[in-house]
Amino acid sequence: RRGAGRCHRQRQRVAAASGGGVAIAQAANVLPAAVVQGKKPAGPLPPVFPVPEQWQRQPSEQLEDHGICFYSLADVFPEAPGIADAFDEDAGFRHKLRWATREDLFDPIARFSAKANAMIKALDGTLICSLRRPDQPAEPRPCPELTKLFEERGWPELTGTTFIERLFTLCGDVSFQVMDRERASGSFSDIVAPGGGEHKWHQDSGWNKVTVLLGFPAEDRFSGEGVFSHVARLSHALPVPEKAVPLVFGETHCAGAQIPEECVWRPPYCKGAELLAYLDYTTVHSAPDRTYREALWRLQ
Repeated sequence: RRGAGRCHRQRQRVAAASGGGVAIAQAANVLPAAVVQGKKPAGPLPPVFPVPEQWQRQPSEQLEDHGICFYSLADVFPEAPGIADAFDEDAGFRHKLRWATREDLFDPIARFSAKANAMIKALDGTLICSLRRPDQPAEPRPCPELTKLFEERGWPELTGTTFIERLFTLCGDVSFQVMDRERASGSFSDIVAPGGGEHKWHQDSGWNKVTVLLGFPAEDRFSGEGVFSHVARLSHALPVPEKAVPLVFGETHCAGAQIPEECVWRPPYCKGAELLAYLDYTTVHSAPDRTYREALWRLQ
């Protein structure tokens, strides 16, 4: 059964990848045992949406595992005691974390001016970067600003490189190839679009890949909806897209169909469940009814 056990495998597949890709395999980035053994279940989920037969990729292969689970920052980064508390209680820390990450991952666009690049990198707009430099996929980025931030918080054992690379291990192997249909490509997005309101259900690629979200709530000590994307589980996989472009439910696939309210899952954000994972091809997702966040990181 495709998809079965994937959430378990994504936490353990950190060995070198084959087929010309480059995988994250440094010892410092292997997930701690607390994460491997203690992923947090999503709790009760709404009913699965029954995909119309004409849109089922394989009618005989009903999806049973959608890869949905939560992770805790405290478990992922045990060498940074109190990181979950700081993230939960200190808006300034969350802001600096986003700023430092943009400083460390953004590659200036050569044809643009310094002013234009600064505007692209600014925190008030969505930014899409690569985990590693596209021309140096075998070399992790040094991430000095993140390292400096962690040292200031009293976490000298956590480097910026370890932080960002370990987050991506939650996606499984990273091949750094955009057209890879099974492994993460190393795409990092810091999303600040307000969204909300009418649902626009979609898949980012429709391929058999894990998406990981890190939520940045709009206020300290927040617990509730509006931080993570809303998710609906599918009974069957949809036809395989040929390109890594968004698959829009009700338009490019399942034309005219709608996700009923009873199938909509609104993931709750809280301390200890700051990270959400799901399989892209077994689900569709949408901006929340009401967005209540500073930002949302998306790792793929």
